[in-house]
Amino acid sequence: MRYSHDSWSIDLPNGWQMEETDDVVSFFHADGVGTFDVSCFFMEEGEVTIEDIIEFAEVAVYEPTNLSYLNGIQAKEIEAHESVFQWWLAAANQLIYATYVCDTADEPSEQLERDQLISSLRSL
Repeated sequence: MRYSHDSWSIDLPNGWQMEETDDVVSFFHADGVGTFDVSCFFMEEGEVTIEDIIEFAEVAVYEPTNLSYLNGIQAKEIEAHESVFQWWLAAANQLIYATYVCDTADEPSEQLERDQLISSLRSL
């Protein structure tokens, strides 16, 4: 199923649900182990550059993304027993920030779904 927000869309894996607040849209499976969150920001003038993304991300260690629809950077952090995957992605004047958070021990169980979510995320 494809979920469309005001300025971006994403393909949801089977059985995944969505909750929306003013600032973030969260995706999860009721019997799953993690949550995939998406937020969006817009520049008033000009397009988002890789320099803008790096400044916004405020992370020391990152890798470029290899996604079909959006460009940017990604990082993974382990905090206590929690794995935090982060993506900062750009399209024109739009910056999309996505995260996936789960218990580190459970990380492999939703890898396919996590990859499907981030790979299908696109700007509208």
